Amino acid sequence: AGVKYVGCFKDNRYRDLPVVYTANYKTTKAYCFRYCRAKGYRYFGLQNGNACTCGNTVGRYGKAKSKDCARSTCKGDKRSKCGGPWRNSVFTTGLKPKSFKTPGMSHIGCFVDGRRRDLPTLGGKGSMTVGRCYGLCKKKGFRFFGVQIGKQCWCGNHYGRYGRRDKRECRYQCRGDKTTYCGGSWRNDVYATGVVVASKGKQCWCGNHYGRYGRRDKRECRYQCRGDKTTYCGGSWRNDVYATGLEEHASGVTLLGCFRDNSKRDLPLVHGAGHRTTKAYCLKYCKSRGYRYFGLQAGSACTCGNKYGSFGRVNAKQCRTRCRGDKRRTCGGSWRNSVYSTGIGSKPVRLPGLKHLGCYLDKSSRDLRKLVLSGSVTVPKCYKACKARKYRFFGVQNGYQCWCGNHYGRYRIRSNLECRVQCRGDKSTYCGGAWRNNVYATGVVVASKAAGVKYVGCFKDNRYRDLPVVYTANYKTTKAYCFRYCRAKGYRYFGLQNGNACTCGNTVGRYGKAKSKDCARSTCKGDKRSKCGGPWRNSVFTTGLKPKSFKTPGMSHIGCFVDGRRRDLPTLGGKGSMTVGRCYGLCKKKGFRFFGVQIGKQCWCGNHYGRYGRRDKRECRYQCRGDKTTYCGGSWRNDVYATGVVVASKGKQCWCGNHYGRYGRRDKRECRYQCRGDKTTYCGGSWRNDVYATGLEEHASGVTLLGCFRDNSKRDLPLVHGAGHRTTKAYCLKYCKSRGYRYFGLQAGSACTCGNKYGSFGRVNAKQCRTRCRGDKRRTCGGSWRNSVYSTGIGSKPVRLPGLKHLGCYLDKSSRDLRKLVLSGSVTVPKCYKACKARKYRFFGVQNGYQCWCGNHYGRYRIRSNLECRVQCRGDKSTYCGGAWRNNVYATGVVVASKAAGVKYVGCFKDNRYRDLPVVYTANYKTTKAYCFRYCRAKGYRYFGLQNGNACTCGNTVGRYGKAKSKDCARSTCKGDKRSKC
Repeated sequence: AGVKYVGCFKDNRYRDLPVVYTANYKTTKAYCFRYCRAKGYRYFGLQNGNACTCGNTVGRYGKAKSKDCARSTCKGDKRSKCGGPWRNSVFTTGLKPKSFKTPGMSHIGCFVDGRRRDLPTLGGKGSMTVGRCYGLCKKKGFRFFGVQIGKQCWCGNHYGRYGRRDKRECRYQCRGDKTTYCGGSWRNDVYATGVVVASKGKQCWCGNHYGRYGRRDKRECRYQCRGDKTTYCGGSWRNDVYATGLEEHASGVTLLGCFRDNSKRDLPLVHGAGHRTTKAYCLKYCKSRGYRYFGLQAGSACTCGNKYGSFGRVNAKQCRTRCRGDKRRTCGGSWRNSVYSTGIGSKPVRLPGLKHLGCYLDKSSRDLRKLVLSGSVTVPKCYKACKARKYRFFGVQNGYQCWCGNHYGRYRIRSNLECRVQCRGDKSTYCGGAWRNNVYATGVVVASKAAGVKYVGCFKDNRYRDLPVVYTANYKTTKAYCFRYCRAKGYRYFGLQNGNACTCGNTVGRYGKAKSKDCARSTCKGDKRSKCGGPWRNSVFTTGLKPKSFKTPGMSHIGCFVDGRRRDLPTLGGKGSMTVGRCYGLCKKKGFRFFGVQIGKQCWCGNHYGRYGRRDKRECRYQCRGDKTTYCGGSWRNDVYATGVVVASKGKQCWCGNHYGRYGRRDKRECRYQCRGDKTTYCGGSWRNDVYATGLEEHASGVTLLGCFRDNSKRDLPLVHGAGHRTTKAYCLKYCKSRGYRYFGLQAGSACTCGNKYGSFGRVNAKQCRTRCRGDKRRTCGGSWRNSVYSTGIGSKPVRLPGLKHLGCYLDKSSRDLRKLVLSGSVTVPKCYKACKARKYRFFGVQNGYQCWCGNHYGRYRIRSNLECRVQCRGDKSTYCGGAWRNNVYATGVVVASKAAGVKYVGCFKDNRYRDLPVVYTANYKTTKAYCFRYCRAKGYRYFGLQNGNACTCGNTVGRYGKAKSKDCARSTCKGDKRSKC
């Protein structure tokens, strides 16, 4: 009785109807009616298909269109609508507020209360109503009363001491009548009783500021003046304020404009002046502290500083907030400064060569090393002190320190906003900050000249380094410093790179020349006025050092080679203060064809080399102990040269095999021993095979080339075998076929890959699979991250499995996704299919090659990439059976019916966080139509819904938020059945 539709109303996060219950699958009109009526509310609403809302007043945010409340289907009854997103479909509960006679009563609003009560007299408490409180306070003769926290009644003749609040904060139900509101926690819902208290104005107060406690309604200033009863003279604790016409004095002040501010502060000193905020007050405040500029912000704050405009100028219209100290004037705006000059100016001084370089961080191990002044410091004083001591840079710190040095920037640059402490000797300028140097150049120049120093050019570099020694000098990086550093280490060349590094070496230009402009991109960290190379670009100079000269007829450089415990060049020619020329003489004298210098101090001799392979020459860059301007190999690396000696030798061995190249290819000049049986031809060399093909082919029948396919670290074909020098098509076929795989691949010339599926990362052009096989250089074996894929001839066994469908690879955990383990051991997909289908399960999963799991739901722990489900089935190795804690999930084709009397599709309905159908159960991997039907029916609801693929919703009404398009309900796949939409 009394239930009536009121209308469709707008809502927002502050709530029109304050009580919101997300009923989810229980959401129907009937349920929400019972819920709100039981709580004693006059109105109930249905919102977003899943929520009940309750309250005693409605319409605070206005009416909405009727169609807005027909967008969301009730989660508890899909045939009905339950509002929409931020839309309440509102009905009466039939409850009526208790009636009281309240002549003269009027509602004023919601006000803050405090420990010292706004309405000081407690009228009563307990089972409170608005009518009861009215009677209690009126009986005591009070003008106002307030109901608070649902149970308290407060009386008084004044209110509003702590300010007004939004009425949404006064929505506690009255204990004596739940259909009405009785304030909130420390919130009075204030009413007038209608009582008139006669009183007269008798006080006059004067001042230069007003408004400290806030503005009130003019009705509160209606006490008759004692001297003139025809006019008003304020009220109790209320001033009726007038201006006298006198102006505060603020001479010498110039308005500079309206400027943007933020939390980092344009003018660093901020003073919350509150009710005293006027132009005159802020001028006096900032000028007394020695600042050049002051600002007025947000009507209530003074800001002071020596610079302004860091965040930009804005339109003057943004600086129109009224001053709290004088409402006739404007004092900036929100994060906007109205900036004026105080009339103080910095003292002009001539300082030749002075240049400001920025604000830099300092630490206990100082950036600028020398402290020369402390106390009443100014920028000119510090400049003169450091320049007189021949320092290139100086820094003023924390207002009272002066530091000098020839390098700066060791601890990185900071924002100028961090260097705004006033100088003790001149408060109109800044002298850094706490552990922050305001750094300047003095104009002093330190020369870097020496005999033979010459600019070579701009050269490219990379991580393998053109000049091998790299020293990150950081704040010390200058041409002069790097010259001294590299020359002291005996190198012929030095370079400047990326503004912060010195590079040294004996050879240059390995990676080619760069454009000159590439070496003018990075400023030297040790001198911001100069350039020090660029990113991966060396600006190269000579140090003036020259290598020692030796006569070395017949000598030629061969390259850098690996050495081992069994030496590549077996004879030690000498060690100690070694040079290339000295080693040449030692080995040639002994009659050896080759020599190698190693680790800067060793000389090795022999007639053969290269047993352990060639290396890049960058690995042979240890300085020679006897001549640091040249290189003498590296650690276990020989820099090998030919002496020019010729040694005769003859070939005598014949070796056979199906693979070659295990130890690498050598230059054909190393295979020139005469054959003993035919001296007109060559038969290899010492530890060198001259290799020929016999013409015989390895057997690889039943093999079909399928194409060239992309690979990556996740692997298209999961089993990878580094076959090395054995890599041929025949070898990889045998390897993969013996392991039961359907396909094999050849990759990068040196690896076999095996699997039962291929092509996950796409096909590429055949030209990308042209790397020579290490086991047969006449053939190609894929490429870098490219598989040449072939079939092994093994095929999966054909079986008729009606209804079977692969659904994907899914994560499993100890609390199983598919609950029933039916097989373990020699499992195959068909075996598992039959076992689970016979038990009437809708889904089955094969796991880790040997387990078969059955269930009616899956996907509880989320889907994974199919690449994680590639363990071979124990019963059929040509197919995959999931992985470790990974199910390869299939549908059996079994259908679980969801039919019962009255089950019928109602439609697609909109929902929101307030829920059309109030009961929401996140069923996740169990989410299917059949499951949600059973779930909601068991709870006694008229309607059930499927939402977002993973949730069941239930309720008794539907459609609160309006109907949606049918296609909107076909976007999410059911987590419990990927073939259906939920």
